[in-house]
Amino acid sequence: MEYTVRDTQFGKDFDKPMNINGRDGNKGWYNLVLSIAELKMFIRGLKPHRHYTLKGVKAYFGLEQFKYDKHGLLECLESFKQQLEDYNEYVPERTERQWKNGI
Repeated sequence: MEYTVRDTQFGKDFDKPMNINGRDGNKGWYNLVLSIAELKMFIRGLKPHRHYTLKGVKAYFGLEQFKYDKHGLLECLESFKQQLEDYNEYVPERTERQWKNGI
């Protein structure tokens, strides 16, 4: 089975624009950064919220077929975030009109 991000909920949310503190962003990026912070809390023994599970994080990012423990999952998400940051350095930002038109 081949892993593709576009088939996951994260991939669908990555195309949804949103306003984050007055700056353009997208729901997928917001959830990635938030998931990393929540996972760091979970590793230290704190539950970010009552229904928090690693299974939910894996399902959102489409990683349930991989056998990650909490430290491996954190490393995977941080690596993915770094790859996206590196990619965004080479891609010009899209205008709001391009977001609406799906370009």
